[in-house]
Amino acid sequence: AMLADDNVLAARHSLDVIVELYRRQVWNDAKTVNVIATGAFHKSGHMVAVSLRFLLGRDVDDGDGGDSSDDDGDGARADPEERRPGGG
Repeated sequence: AMLADDNVLAARHSLDVIVELYRRQVWNDAKTVNVIATGAFHKSGHMVAVSLRFLLGRDVDDGDGGDSSDDDGDGARADPEERRPGGG
């Protein structure tokens, strides 16, 4: 209910607190996740961004993990292409 508040500052603060409580495993149930998910439909861009980042499991610290897996996929595709002209 607080995330649907017209006062954007109050809604932002509520979302930030709820996300932090989830990360600290104080409120770590499905109901908490559903409340955070409602922020994805808020009129504030910040609320949408925070909610979607949470739902996608993205953090500032997690950015390195996604980049390294992308590099592995590109390298695997480049090897067969290089072998084809050299082997033929």
